[in-house]
Amino acid sequence: MLSIAPLLVLLTSYIMVGFAFGRYMLPLLAPDMIEDGVIGYDGLAAMTSVNQIGYLAFSFLGGFLARLVNPKLLIVGSVGLTGLFLCALGAVREPLVIGVLVGTLGALTATTWVPMVRLIQHAIDERLHGRALGIIGSGTAYGTAITGALVPVINRTFDWTMSWYVFGVVALVLTVVGLVVVPDVPRQEGQKQGSGRGRFSSFSRQALRVYAMMFLSGGGLTVFLTYFVPYVRSDLGISSELSGLAWSLLGLCGMASGVLVGQLADRTSVREGLIYGHFAMMLAIMTTLLWPSAITVVATACIFGLAYFGTFGMFPAYVSKMVAERDASSTYGIGNLCLGSGAALFNFVGGTIKAQTGSFELMFIVSCAIAIAIMALAMRIQSDRRDEPAMPDAPCGAESSIEGKVEDAV
Repeated sequence: MLSIAPLLVLLTSYIMVGFAFGRYMLPLLAPDMIEDGVIGYDGLAAMTSVNQIGYLAFSFLGGFLARLVNPKLLIVGSVGLTGLFLCALGAVREPLVIGVLVGTLGALTATTWVPMVRLIQHAIDERLHGRALGIIGSGTAYGTAITGALVPVINRTFDWTMSWYVFGVVALVLTVVGLVVVPDVPRQEGQKQGSGRGRFSSFSRQALRVYAMMFLSGGGLTVFLTYFVPYVRSDLGISSELSGLAWSLLGLCGMASGVLVGQLADRTSVREGLIYGHFAMMLAIMTTLLWPSAITVVATACIFGLAYFGTFGMFPAYVSKMVAERDASSTYGIGNLCLGSGAALFNFVGGTIKAQTGSFELMFIVSCAIAIAIMALAMRIQSDRRDEPAMPDAPCGAESSIEGKVEDAV
């Protein structure tokens, strides 16, 4: 593990750049930008939507691009462009140009993250995929903690434009490091069709189960992350100080999530990591629903943080183990599109439920039910354990006799 530590640290920092800097820093700086008259609240809403659209579109397209373009070029190039566009956001004042930059940053985040599945297949031993992608997936937690701590200081010392410049330069420096550290993926290796283990194609029944899990996970569980603080403040009447502490603890625990869930996945299986991770998140949500208090809010934040960010990395880890290298990025790209679509849909549903009922409680009950559904689906997908025999998987529409064999396998 030590031999791949520099690569893991760098790839984790790339996720930090894409998600925390490229996608989630705008809401932090928006109040100052609005105060200066650069954008308005309607413009902010439109920019957030465009960023999400860019991310979803290139979650799908990025997977197929990784089959045509060296993943190193896609990943490192995307981080470099992210750095340039972050710096540009500090210089421009035209709302339309800002919107284009923000939308492109969403797309670049996807082309940074999705091709990593194929890169990990090439560069890291399969036995470490769970830990590796769990740690990398936790980059968002690290980045959120860093921006949350530094942006207010930078804004007080200079102004909001300097925050864009600082984090843009950080991304550019990491780009230069990546040119040296990130390995190339030979084109001929990208054409391999697997090693004879239990692998499945992008449109098999097994793949559809994974896509369904990702859609539900993105929807039912990301919505809890979105509305956790509003729920604690408005539904439970918890003070802003305690809710802020709970949110900070969620992020801090998220930093350890990748190691914890990834270690579990590598010792047992990624499939079991998915099951245990979603069980822990369901337990966290139920704790606050059944016994609402200041203590359970803090406990919920810690449990959810320890499970969420690492489990986020289990989906690409599973794909990296079970899909041939040529198809891995495109398969995960489709899954990531499902995950993002689920998040967008259920965030809207969660807000609507709050508006109609005056509470988030019903939405979080639905989240618990969704977690149970995900665990049930996880039990139906093929195991990625090395000591279990490989079994064939049938494409959609295959003969029932073949499907029967698949069902026996899972």
